Amino acid sequence: MSQRLQGTTSPSLSTRPTAEAFLEALQDRVYRSLGLTAEDCQARERLGQQTVLPERLRQKSVELPPTDFERYREALFEGLARDEAAPRPTRFERPHQYSILRELKGAIERAADRLSFELPVRPVIGTLPTRSLEPLMMPVPGSNDMVVVVDGSLLTYANLLARPSPRCCRSIRTRTRRRRSGYRRTG
Repeated sequence: MSQRLQGTTSPSLSTRPTAEAFLEALQDRVYRSLGLTAEDCQARERLGQQTVLPERLRQKSVELPPTDFERYREALFEGLARDEAAPRPTRFERPHQYSILRELKGAIERAADRLSFELPVRPVIGTLPTRSLEPLMMPVPGSNDMVVVVDGSLLTYANLLARPSPRCCRSIRTRTRRRRSGYRRTG
């Protein structure tokens, strides 16, 4: 069973699975070239949370009825705590970005299992500032393992892009119902 990182604890690279050690070494090289350490990456995550979270809660407190807002708030904090506690393959992985990748990977693996489809590779996944829309798949030297990296900014972008979708669908449904009922806006 592979060791996984949780929070800030980190087994030495020599005791970790090859793909995870390769991914962390790659992240270390790239982030160091940007003048960042793993601790800097985690500090940026915390700072982002301190900035975004209060505004998000303020928005939702206006949008939702009080009981719905309390449920939303509780679910949000439970999700954040779950992301923080969940294992991550390297010290560089930001908990909330990585949770998206972990959920996607899990969904793919569950679908393959249900369909009795044998996945030829179950890669270690991670983030890296690639500035590419496409994930990069890299073989791990000296092993049969693979690493797939996605630009973490792409995850944030996709999340922001997906947010208006439910509102747009509601708006289209409302306009359609109004047309069917003969509603006409005046003025």
